[in-house]
Amino acid sequence: MRTSRQPVRSRWSSAVRPVVIGCIALGATIGCAPWPTRFEEIDDHRPRVLDFVYQKYSTANPSDTSLCEAAPGDTVLVKAYFAGQPLVEQQWRVSFNVQISSVGQDTALDIEPLIEIPLPPALPRDSCFSDSTLVVIKAFQIPRYVISSNPMIANAIAPATVSLGIPNPQLLLTLIDSLSHIPPGERQAFIGSLNALLAPTGSMVFPSYDSLSTQLGPMLQYLSVPIRLFVAVNDVHEIRSDFYVRYNSRFTDIPGLFANHNPRIRCLAIYKVKGTAKPGFAPGDLSATDTTFCLYLDSAAATNPDPAIFGHNVRFTDTVLIDEGYSYFAIIDTGVFRGVSQLDSAATLLESNGISTILGYSKEDFFVQWFYDYLDAEAYSIGVNDRLIIAGGSPLATLLPPRDDRIRTIRLWAQLYDSFLGESMRPFGSTLREAKLHFEYSPAYLKSMKR
Repeated sequence: MRTSRQPVRSRWSSAVRPVVIGCIALGATIGCAPWPTRFEEIDDHRPRVLDFVYQKYSTANPSDTSLCEAAPGDTVLVKAYFAGQPLVEQQWRVSFNVQISSVGQDTALDIEPLIEIPLPPALPRDSCFSDSTLVVIKAFQIPRYVISSNPMIANAIAPATVSLGIPNPQLLLTLIDSLSHIPPGERQAFIGSLNALLAPTGSMVFPSYDSLSTQLGPMLQYLSVPIRLFVAVNDVHEIRSDFYVRYNSRFTDIPGLFANHNPRIRCLAIYKVKGTAKPGFAPGDLSATDTTFCLYLDSAAATNPDPAIFGHNVRFTDTVLIDEGYSYFAIIDTGVFRGVSQLDSAATLLESNGISTILGYSKEDFFVQWFYDYLDAEAYSIGVNDRLIIAGGSPLATLLPPRDDRIRTIRLWAQLYDSFLGESMRPFGSTLREAKLHFEYSPAYLKSMKR
């Protein structure tokens, strides 16, 4: 389980995104023997979740799926990626009412079957995925009042309600929800018209939009609620995935308010570096004796391979020769290192006497979870420490090649996800890519393994 702010990695989870698989029935007893597989290794004995990718979906612009968050009333597209044991049965349910206690314990209430929205019959499928990756796509609508009806919210924004002179939190929630559906250039006029209408009746007058918008930054962090998806798989496993609903995507015109986007994998490659790589090795350290093996390229990277990432010796092949006297790395190009993509920003709050102010702004971080499946029949008869190891959770990770030449071919998945520790209940962005990797071994390397 996880708190409302941060997920906890489970052995059955897909990494930092709060996706958890729990066994309803356990058919084995855990003893003292070494675990036969690592978390990142995929086998055919159980279904594995690789990622749940959430995207705001619009029929007006279905190709723009970069936004990983949604507001009340929006349509959400979720892509669930599975590998391992085939899925013969799945049942999807949802809770739009997840309550979080003051100590971080959460409870999903009012669980109901997920009502799907029909999608176009031929959504484009990412070409990098083979039949080994099952992609399940669902679309559903966020209820219009999922935030305003959640009991947690009224208490959270009570101080802001008082400082703005608004009689009760529900009235403030109604105002913010109404403003979120009005184009930015018309919001000031809307509040002016509303006040002109209310003035003769002696009712309260709302603050100007300018004064309201200065408080929206810290306020919207509290106007965020989780919803939870439940997926029963093969009548044995249950998957839980949380998605956070908030208004940020409707107010990005206000300075200091940001929405979160799914990151992008522009390239997936293997570096072969002569000698022992120094600590802190980076793409800019590649020399003429080093080689980059490109396993996956998106269209933008393919048309303009940048030497800053690919170095001077590039091979567009999935076959890597493992040799004595070299270091190896798995690398993901997110575009940030080269300045062609930007990290999303977020605000950190400082709370004092019930009033929240923005302490400062900073950028998110990117992390990677690697998964791989051995395509050689004898792979799992090899000791776990003699199989492939990709160490580290950054976009540049040390790769320790197999120490047994019976491992020749693997299927590789890279899940790139973002993280920001200072923002309450921030939607998680992620993306997944697949590639095949084939190893060949030099006689010198095989000889060194026997020593």
